[in-house]
Amino acid sequence: MDSRRPWAVRVAPLCSRNPEQASSAREEALTGLDGVIADHPSSLAATAAGLRAAEIQIAMGRLGDAEQRLGELAAELGSEHLLRPSVLRLRGFALEELQRFGEAAEMYAAAGAMENYYDRGASWLLAAMSYYRAGDAAGELAAYQEIEAVDPAVAEQQMVRDRITALAGVR
Repeated sequence: MDSRRPWAVRVAPLCSRNPEQASSAREEALTGLDGVIADHPSSLAATAAGLRAAEIQIAMGRLGDAEQRLGELAAELGSEHLLRPSVLRLRGFALEELQRFGEAAEMYAAAGAMENYYDRGASWLLAAMSYYRAGDAAGELAAYQEIEAVDPAVAEQQMVRDRITALAGVR
């Protein structure tokens, strides 16, 4: 690691063909990112470092650690912080991998509800799919209806109207 830039992570070793080298590089990267977070609390750099550290933890299979880190990060961020939707979506992914589908759906829905987020339709689609996996037809229907409201193009591409009709018929 570059001593002048302790936050700089060498990318190549993180995906090395040598599992021990890759694991060691990931651990080193996590240590460096945690250093950035400690040295620059409540800064954009700390938020970005926290996101990257969570991504590395997910890649290492440390889903619980990543979910906890992202939960703490989401709690620290203001409701309109520009990286909040990214934190919520990554946390939703970690929760899905932990098979906590209802909680994952809530994270995706929270990201989709942020009006300043550019990818609201996709977040609501992820929420709908997680609600489906959780067996929550009402949540799934509500998420599909949100897709129609916030991003008609996504709704059309994903045949949301057909799914809404099918779910409404189940009620």
